[in-house]
Amino acid sequence: MKKISITAQLKKPQTDTDSGTICYQIVHNRKTPLFPTGIRISLNEWNPHTPLRTDTRLRHEITLGITMSHTIAEHLKNNALSSTISIIDNSTRRKDESLLGYIQHHVHHLAASHRNGTATKYRSLKNSLANFSAGKTISINDLDRSIILRYNEFLLSRNLCRNTTSFYMRLLRAILHKAYHENRLESDPTDWFHCVYTGYDRTKKRAIAITLLRRIASLNLSRQPKLALAKDIYIFSFYARGMAFVDIANLKKTDISGRYIMYHRKKTGQPIKIELLDKMKQIINRYSCPESEFIFPFLTNGGNHYKQYRSAISRYNRLLKQIGAMVHATEPLTSYTVRHTWATIARDHNVPLKIISECLGHHCEQTTRIYLASIQNSEVDSASRKIVSLI
Repeated sequence: MKKISITAQLKKPQTDTDSGTICYQIVHNRKTPLFPTGIRISLNEWNPHTPLRTDTRLRHEITLGITMSHTIAEHLKNNALSSTISIIDNSTRRKDESLLGYIQHHVHHLAASHRNGTATKYRSLKNSLANFSAGKTISINDLDRSIILRYNEFLLSRNLCRNTTSFYMRLLRAILHKAYHENRLESDPTDWFHCVYTGYDRTKKRAIAITLLRRIASLNLSRQPKLALAKDIYIFSFYARGMAFVDIANLKKTDISGRYIMYHRKKTGQPIKIELLDKMKQIINRYSCPESEFIFPFLTNGGNHYKQYRSAISRYNRLLKQIGAMVHATEPLTSYTVRHTWATIARDHNVPLKIISECLGHHCEQTTRIYLASIQNSEVDSASRKIVSLI
C-alpha cells in the first residue's frame, strides 16, 4: 500500500493578520489536499510538535482532530482519496456547534492576545444572546435572517438606545462573518443584517465653560484625598491637551523625556508628544511613588492593568460627579468633558483645525471636524432659543 502521511499545517491568510487556521494535510498518491479545522491561533503560538494552548475547548478540538486523522488513515487503506475527502468535509463542518460556545472561544483567544477591551465587548454580546435564547442552545448553522430580526426585536424591547442595539448587531455580524470564513457557518450572513440598524448615531458632546474649569481648579480638597486626585487628573488632562483617562492611567515614568511626555494613544496607537508644563510637573510630583513604574496611582507593577483601568475610570467618573455638584455644574462632569472642553476653547481661540487635530491625536482632520461640529450644535440651539424668545 502507498504511504499515507497526515500532518498539521497552519494556513496563513493573505491579509496582514497575527493569526492563522490549523489545517490537516493528507499526502497520498502524490496528492496533498488541505482541510481547515476552523481552529484559529496566533502565529507566535504555532508549533505543530508541541501542545498549543491549555484552554479546554482547543484541547478537545485537537483531540478530535487526532482521532479523525486515524480514521482517515484507516479509510484510505481500502477506499479512494475522493471518497475519504467527502468524509473529512462532513466531519470538519461541525454543524451543531453552539453559537455561545464559539463566541466564548473567541473571547478566550482575544484575552490571550491581550485584547481585553475587545474581549469584554464580545463577552457582553454572549451575555445578551444568552438572555435572548433563555437557556436554549442556538447552533451556528440554525441562524438565519429571521433569528437576527427576532434578536433585534429583543434588544428593542429592552428600551436600549439605537447605538447600543447597533453595537450588538455589529458584533454579531462580525463574529458570524468570522465563522463563515472558517467554514463553520454554511450560509453567507451578509444579507441577514440589511434590515437592522448597524450605524452610529452622533451623540452630543458636552464642553464646560472656562469659568467653571477655573472653579474646579481652585477647589481646596486637601482633606478629601480621593476627590483631590480626581480634580488633579481632570486639570492635568486639560493641561495635556485633553489627554484621555486611559492614556493618563497608563503613563509611565519612562514616557517622560526631558521637557516632554511622549506616548502612544491607546485608542489609535497615534504617537503624541506633549510639552511638560510646570503646572503638570507639580501634579505629577504630588503623586510620585518611587516603587511604581507608572506616573499616577491607578495601575500597579505586574497587575491586571485592564481590570485596574476599568475599576479606576468607574471610580474617577463617580468622583467627578461629586465635584460637579460642588461647583454647581449644569451638565455632568465625565472623563471626556475635559477633552471636549480643550477642543472647544482651542477652536474659540482660532487655533487652526490641523493643530487641534494633531493635539487630540486624530488620524485625520475630518475626524476633528465631526468632533467639533457635534459640540457646536449646542451653540446653534442656544442662538435659536434667543431668537425665538424675542417673539
